[in-house]
Amino acid sequence: MKVRDAFRKWSAQWPQESRWILWIWTICLAGLLGVGWTAYQKWSRTRDWERAEAAQTAIPAAPKPAAVQEPAWAMRSRRADRDFPAEPELWLIAARLLQKIDPEVARRLLRDTEKLLPDNAGIRADFPVPTQTGTPAEVEFAQASAGTVRGALDYSGWLLVQGRWQDAQGWLAGLPANLRGRPELVSRRATLFGALRNFDELRTSVTNGAWGTIEAGVVELAFASRLAAQREQPALARDLWRVALASAGSDRGSHAALLHLAVQLGLRDQSAQSFERLLTFPGDARATARQFAIWARQQGNPVLWSRVSQLWLEIDPVEAQAYLAGLDRSAESRKPGP
Repeated sequence: MKVRDAFRKWSAQWPQESRWILWIWTICLAGLLGVGWTAYQKWSRTRDWERAEAAQTAIPAAPKPAAVQEPAWAMRSRRADRDFPAEPELWLIAARLLQKIDPEVARRLLRDTEKLLPDNAGIRADFPVPTQTGTPAEVEFAQASAGTVRGALDYSGWLLVQGRWQDAQGWLAGLPANLRGRPELVSRRATLFGALRNFDELRTSVTNGAWGTIEAGVVELAFASRLAAQREQPALARDLWRVALASAGSDRGSHAALLHLAVQLGLRDQSAQSFERLLTFPGDARATARQFAIWARQQGNPVLWSRVSQLWLEIDPVEAQAYLAGLDRSAESRKPGP
């Protein structure tokens, strides 16, 4: 009643405004009712969705099929050329293990091995598929391999490409001294020291001629360059490697040992410096250019690969063109069909 009396009093005082004030109130009320109805509908839909989700959650989902887990040895074998970039023999062992489960990677490893290691007839062709460590088949393989250099290289290589580096190191250390001292196995142990980042043993092994005759001072300079690179001082690392190259003089064997060390340790700039230095030596440069090109492709750097592949084409056009054509065919075969 008070509201009505107040309105009548106000309308008597303001006759013009009283004509349209009711319309404004009516519109406002309709707007409020519309907003309220919209909010109610939204709340209702939300409640329905929540109920539906709760009902769906209550129904146990069908179990998904378990993913087939790839064996660890296969994943590691695919990395053979990255773990051991200076050891194409190990790429071949990895390729033979991967032929059935990953033929594409096996073909890649075989293609590069055949260029760098064309005479590989002595390497075992029927490596057993890795199984659980210590099985009778593995014990038999190890025992049968312990009597010859070739056998020791095959078995230790089989362990290496699986990533079982400590096992390989222990097995090689247990060989008879006269066998362990053979140059091929001394080199294999140096490769292991590099993979394990056991730099003290690697320095000693390289100085003692594991990868060729080289002076101790040159080896020290090489390791100083590695340390500078590790500490993110690339200019100093390159300068130290230049001093190492100069200290090696004109001895091709020393430069080959330096290159082997740089490649195995993954020192990109130093490796390129050594490749370029070796290409300046008189004589047939085709083998060095071939190794340089395949190494450059493994780096995944298009600019480096373009430069070095062009250099290979200039030095050995026939072989370089054949290799490049093989890459093109491989890339074409991987394209999806129409």
